[in-house]
Amino acid sequence: MKKGSKLIENAYEVIITDLAFDTSFKATSSSLRELIRLIQTYVPPMDTYSKVYREMRENVGVFMALYTWPLPGKKIRRVVVHIDSKIISEADIERFHARAATLPTIPEGMSFDDYLSSFGNQSK
Repeated sequence: MKKGSKLIENAYEVIITDLAFDTSFKATSSSLRELIRLIQTYVPPMDTYSKVYREMRENVGVFMALYTWPLPGKKIRRVVVHIDSKIISEADIERFHARAATLPTIPEGMSFDDYLSSFGNQSK
């Protein structure tokens, strides 16, 4: 760390939803690493810290994924993990706007439904 630099105080919130039992678990932490370790105790196939961090940077502070894994007795557990950062850096916002500027836009005077149906007509 550079001399004189300050650590950014950040708060992360996770909501883990078990789809089989329709239950949710909510937790907060100031450390993304600690939060991911906590999640990995409940969701064994949880992604690594580097993947979650990378996706949160790309998606402006949000990570969401569905995980499935087998349980004894031919049952499958399905869990949704949603992590949200309470503070978003200005660099992440600028990166998001730069990426969004490269996406195609709806032509003026055309409705969204007409725009979507034009793709279906192109494939025929």
